[in-house]
Amino acid sequence: MEELLDKIAVGRYFSKNKPLNTETLSAYVHQMDFSGLELVPALRLLLESFVQMSNEGSWEGTRYSLLLDILGSRYIECNSDHPFIRDSDTASTLASLAFFIHTATFNKAA
Repeated sequence: MEELLDKIAVGRYFSKNKPLNTETLSAYVHQMDFSGLELVPALRLLLESFVQMSNEGSWEGTRYSLLLDILGSRYIECNSDHPFIRDSDTASTLASLAFFIHTATFNKAA
């Protein structure tokens, strides 16, 4: 299937800490369907949908934190019956842990 959006351009746009960019990031995540997915595959699906290039944008801790908070909210909307993850704070915290463990394990520059 042909990609409709340039993943690098989307990542650059989302990296900007401006109100419209943040609203667009939230809308983008909230249109994704994480129903029936465990949290780590949902996180992977989200992160694979655009490129986060920290050297070309401001993908810093605060933007990742915001992204993971938005993911937590959307994940709970899609999986309100999950047996262990029952609120967006838990989902965000677990997504953050998975993200940082993955980064520490596989990113040579981290």
